[in-house]
Amino acid sequence: MKYLYLLVLFLSNMAHANSYNLVDYGGYTLDQNSSLEWLDTSFTKGKSYNQVLDLLGSGQSLAGWRYATYDEFKQIFTSRGYSFEGTSKLTASTPTVDDDLFFITLIDALGATDTRSTRKDLLGLTSEDYKNNNEDSQYYGFIRSTYNTNNITSYANFSRYEDSASTATLASFLVRTATPVPEPESVIIMLLGLIYISRRASQSNLK
Repeated sequence: MKYLYLLVLFLSNMAHANSYNLVDYGGYTLDQNSSLEWLDTSFTKGKSYNQVLDLLGSGQSLAGWRYATYDEFKQIFTSRGYSFEGTSKLTASTPTVDDDLFFITLIDALGATDTRSTRKDLLGLTSEDYKNNNEDSQYYGFIRSTYNTNNITSYANFSRYEDSASTATLASFLVRTATPVPEPESVIIMLLGLIYISRRASQSNLK
């Protein structure tokens, strides 16, 4: 019964992705609310902040991407009506929500960093430095969805992780600004224009 529930949940998530303005292209996901493309966490999972920084350099495998800011991760939720509570950046957290598919849809789109029989987690570092004495750490965003045969409970919050440390369940949130894609109507108008110009040129050659 549990596996049937997970299958239904997965198919339901696929159907909900577009309604949440998330477009999953496989290797990355476009958030249409912010026009940011989010790299799938499989590319950075298990790597420290410093290791990923090295991969962002010119000519490296992740060139063209950058670390998402603390606020950009937070905006994924606030732009969809979710609020964060807390007295500081470190304690900011959404209330736990019940039977809300957005959180688990987002986890599936960006790639879970830890999957258990009754939950999925997504943990990703951001570009925001955590300042505390001489500690070299970054804030990370964390999403967890716990599910059983009756309901789903989810939340998102923040914590910190040392720049040089890594773990199998840690990834990085990397983004880039989406390249505008012409609307279908614009493409059709452009093609009609090219056909018209081509015909005029052919008629001129016949004279």
